[in-house]
Amino acid sequence: NIIVKKGKLNNVVFFQQYRGKDDDWTGEIETSLTATKNVIENLVDQFKSNQEENSIVIVSSVAGKFIAVEQPLSYHIAKAAINQMIRFYAVNFGNKGIRVNGVACGTMLKEESKNFYLENEELHNLYKSIIPLGRMGTAQDLANVIIFLCSRQASFITGQTIVVDGGISLQWHESLARNLTPLSNLNVSRKTQRSPK
Repeated sequence: NIIVKKGKLNNVVFFQQYRGKDDDWTGEIETSLTATKNVIENLVDQFKSNQEENSIVIVSSVAGKFIAVEQPLSYHIAKAAINQMIRFYAVNFGNKGIRVNGVACGTMLKEESKNFYLENEELHNLYKSIIPLGRMGTAQDLANVIIFLCSRQASFITGQTIVVDGGISLQWHESLARNLTPLSNLNVSRKTQRSPK
């Protein structure tokens, strides 16, 4: 195996998601949670000792907090559970010198989906218009955060799930919806607008 060939570990990164067509509940729980737990717990003693860059990074999703109607319940439950798994292992593995963090992203321009968004210009432009940074994220954007979390520069960061979404999740949903309609010119004062709780 890789440990025999390359020696003990510094970093382990998980990109898990069930992509089968059978029972999505069982598949997602087994893939995203059970398999991740089993791999982590089998590898925890295979990390190098006293290394500041020792880390586990798990890719999650903004669906761990928000509802993405195009995804099933199993996906949302698994991503929310991954975020808690990150916190649990961060506390329990800290004394082993292993940091555990996550990266949560929204819709990204990945190799397998890039052409779809580039060919559907109206949808692509819609996404760019609602993302504060004015563009869709890329796989490289996600990789950059993962590389940082695996580095010594992140040596005092653990138990965090960093959102990589260009700022879209920072917006109040009612304001976002209003700005996408002819109501965007409507002057809603503080007195008439219900404040977010």
